[in-house]
Amino acid sequence: MGQIQTERSPAVTPTMFADRIYNATDLNRRSSELLKSAAEGPITVVGSSSGPVVMQSRDRAAYHEASAFWLRACAPLIEKICLPDQATPLPPEIAWIADLSPTHLDEFLRDFITGIRMAADSGNFAALQASLYNWEATAEVDRDPELHEELMRASSRARRAVGV
Repeated sequence: MGQIQTERSPAVTPTMFADRIYNATDLNRRSSELLKSAAEGPITVVGSSSGPVVMQSRDRAAYHEASAFWLRACAPLIEKICLPDQATPLPPEIAWIADLSPTHLDEFLRDFITGIRMAADSGNFAALQASLYNWEATAEVDRDPELHEELMRASSRARRAVGV
Protein backbone atom coordinates (compact mmCIF):
# COMPACT_ATOMS: atom_id res chain seq x y z
CA MET A 1 0.00 0.00 0.00
CA GLY A 2 1.44 3.34 -1.04
CA GLN A 3 0.95 6.74 0.49
CA ILE A 4 -0.08 9.56 -1.79
CA GLN A 5 -0.42 13.20 -0.83
CA THR A 6 -3.31 15.24 -2.20
CA GLU A 7 -2.62 18.39 -4.18
CA ARG A 8 -4.51 20.66 -1.80
CA SER A 9 -3.94 19.04 1.55
CA PRO A 10 -0.80 18.04 3.39
CA ALA A 11 -2.70 15.01 4.78
CA VAL A 12 -1.38 11.69 3.59
CA THR A 13 -3.94 9.12 2.49
CA PRO A 14 -3.03 5.44 2.31
CA THR A 15 -4.04 3.90 -1.00
CA MET A 16 -3.57 0.51 -2.62
CA PHE A 17 -3.91 2.00 -6.08
CA ALA A 18 -1.63 4.22 -8.08
CA ASP A 19 -4.68 6.44 -8.38
CA ARG A 20 -5.39 10.12 -8.30
CA ILE A 21 -6.51 11.63 -5.00
CA TYR A 22 -9.22 14.30 -4.80
CA ASN A 23 -10.81 16.17 -1.89
CA ALA A 24 -14.55 15.85 -1.30
CA THR A 25 -14.96 19.54 -2.18
CA ASP A 26 -13.69 18.67 -5.67
CA LEU A 27 -16.89 16.67 -6.24
CA ASN A 28 -18.86 19.92 -6.48
CA ARG A 29 -16.24 22.09 -8.11
CA ARG A 30 -14.75 19.67 -10.64
CA SER A 31 -17.36 16.91 -10.96
CA SER A 32 -16.99 16.35 -14.72
CA GLU A 33 -13.20 16.06 -14.35
CA LEU A 34 -13.59 13.55 -11.51
CA LEU A 35 -16.12 11.47 -13.45
CA LYS A 36 -13.87 11.43 -16.49
CA SER A 37 -10.90 10.40 -14.33
CA ALA A 38 -12.96 7.66 -12.63
CA ALA A 39 -13.96 6.29 -16.05
CA GLU A 40 -10.27 6.02 -17.01
CA GLY A 41 -9.14 4.42 -13.75
CA PRO A 42 -9.89 4.40 -10.04
CA ILE A 43 -9.74 7.66 -8.11
CA THR A 44 -9.89 8.24 -4.37
CA VAL A 45 -12.03 10.98 -2.87
CA VAL A 46 -11.00 12.02 0.62
CA GLY A 47 -13.65 13.63 2.81
CA SER A 48 -13.21 15.35 6.13
CA SER A 49 -15.87 13.31 7.97
CA SER A 50 -15.53 9.98 6.17
CA GLY A 51 -12.73 7.72 5.11
CA PRO A 52 -11.41 7.60 1.55
CA VAL A 53 -13.93 6.51 -1.10
CA VAL A 54 -12.88 4.91 -4.39
CA MET A 55 -14.73 5.81 -7.60
CA GLN A 56 -14.33 3.68 -10.71
CA SER A 57 -16.25 2.58 -13.80
CA ARG A 58 -18.97 -0.06 -13.47
CA ASP A 59 -17.00 -2.40 -15.79
CA ARG A 60 -13.91 -2.13 -13.58
CA ALA A 61 -16.01 -2.76 -10.45
CA ALA A 62 -17.64 -5.82 -12.09
CA TYR A 63 -14.21 -7.12 -13.06
CA HIS A 64 -13.00 -6.76 -9.45
CA GLU A 65 -16.11 -8.49 -8.11
CA ALA A 66 -15.67 -11.40 -10.53
CA SER A 67 -11.97 -11.61 -9.72
CA ALA A 68 -12.68 -11.72 -6.00
CA PHE A 69 -15.29 -14.44 -6.51
CA TRP A 70 -12.88 -16.62 -8.49
CA LEU A 71 -10.05 -16.07 -6.02
CA ARG A 72 -12.35 -17.22 -3.20
CA ALA A 73 -13.40 -20.24 -5.28
CA CYS A 74 -9.85 -21.11 -6.37
CA ALA A 75 -8.27 -21.18 -2.93
CA PRO A 76 -10.08 -24.33 -1.70
CA LEU A 77 -9.65 -25.95 -5.12
CA ILE A 78 -5.89 -25.38 -5.04
CA GLU A 79 -5.79 -26.61 -1.46
CA LYS A 80 -7.73 -29.76 -2.44
CA ILE A 81 -5.25 -30.51 -5.22
CA CYS A 82 -2.03 -29.61 -3.39
CA LEU A 83 -2.94 -30.66 0.16
CA PRO A 84 -5.71 -33.27 -0.20
CA ASP A 85 -5.40 -34.46 3.41
CA GLN A 86 -5.82 -30.94 4.81
CA ALA A 87 -8.31 -29.51 2.33
CA THR A 88 -11.41 -27.64 3.39
CA PRO A 89 -14.61 -28.55 1.53
CA LEU A 90 -15.13 -26.94 -1.85
CA PRO A 91 -17.66 -24.10 -1.85
CA PRO A 92 -21.15 -25.21 -3.00
CA GLU A 93 -20.76 -23.36 -6.32
CA ILE A 94 -17.94 -25.70 -7.35
CA ALA A 95 -18.50 -28.77 -5.15
CA TRP A 96 -19.35 -30.72 -8.33
CA ILE A 97 -15.62 -30.75 -9.19
CA ALA A 98 -15.22 -33.63 -6.72
CA ASP A 99 -17.46 -35.73 -9.01
CA LEU A 100 -15.19 -35.44 -12.06
CA SER A 101 -13.38 -38.61 -13.08
CA PRO A 102 -9.58 -38.43 -12.76
CA THR A 103 -9.21 -37.99 -16.53
CA HIS A 104 -11.84 -35.28 -16.64
CA LEU A 105 -10.34 -33.58 -13.58
CA ASP A 106 -7.00 -33.27 -15.38
CA GLU A 107 -8.73 -31.84 -18.47
CA PHE A 108 -10.84 -29.52 -16.32
CA LEU A 109 -7.81 -28.12 -14.48
CA ARG A 110 -6.02 -27.31 -17.74
CA ASP A 111 -9.17 -25.71 -19.14
CA PHE A 112 -9.87 -23.83 -15.90
CA ILE A 113 -6.36 -22.37 -15.69
CA THR A 114 -6.55 -21.25 -19.33
CA GLY A 115 -10.01 -19.77 -18.71
CA ILE A 116 -8.88 -17.88 -15.60
CA ARG A 117 -5.89 -16.43 -17.47
CA MET A 118 -8.02 -15.36 -20.42
CA ALA A 119 -10.66 -13.81 -18.15
CA ALA A 120 -8.01 -11.96 -16.14
CA ASP A 121 -6.45 -10.60 -19.34
CA SER A 122 -9.70 -9.63 -21.05
CA GLY A 123 -11.90 -8.78 -18.08
CA ASN A 124 -14.60 -11.00 -19.61
CA PHE A 125 -15.62 -13.86 -17.34
CA ALA A 126 -18.52 -15.04 -19.56
CA ALA A 127 -16.47 -17.68 -21.41
CA LEU A 128 -15.18 -19.04 -18.10
CA GLN A 129 -18.75 -19.22 -16.77
CA ALA A 130 -19.87 -21.11 -19.90
CA SER A 131 -16.95 -23.52 -19.61
CA LEU A 132 -17.77 -24.20 -15.96
CA TYR A 133 -21.39 -24.86 -16.86
CA ASN A 134 -20.23 -27.50 -19.37
CA TRP A 135 -17.82 -29.04 -16.86
CA GLU A 136 -20.59 -29.20 -14.28
CA ALA A 137 -22.66 -31.20 -16.78
CA THR A 138 -19.65 -33.51 -17.31
CA ALA A 139 -19.40 -34.01 -13.55
CA GLU A 140 -23.09 -34.93 -13.47
CA VAL A 141 -22.46 -37.63 -16.08
CA ASP A 142 -19.33 -38.85 -14.25
CA ARG A 143 -21.33 -39.06 -11.02
CA ASP A 144 -24.13 -41.17 -12.56
CA PRO A 145 -22.99 -44.38 -14.36
CA GLU A 146 -26.51 -45.04 -15.67
CA LEU A 147 -26.70 -41.58 -17.23
CA HIS A 148 -23.25 -42.13 -18.75
CA GLU A 149 -24.37 -45.42 -20.34
CA GLU A 150 -27.60 -43.87 -21.63
CA LEU A 151 -25.69 -41.01 -23.25
CA MET A 152 -23.16 -43.40 -24.80
CA ARG A 153 -25.99 -45.47 -26.32
CA ALA A 154 -27.68 -42.32 -27.67
CA SER A 155 -24.38 -41.12 -29.12
CA SER A 156 -23.78 -44.49 -30.77
CA ARG A 157 -27.29 -44.47 -32.30
CA ALA A 158 -26.76 -40.93 -33.60
CA ARG A 159 -23.42 -41.85 -35.20
CA ARG A 160 -24.98 -44.87 -36.91
CA ALA A 161 -27.88 -42.73 -38.15
CA VAL A 162 -25.54 -40.31 -39.92
CA GLY A 163 -23.20 -43.04 -41.13
CA VAL A 164 -20.16 -42.27 -38.99
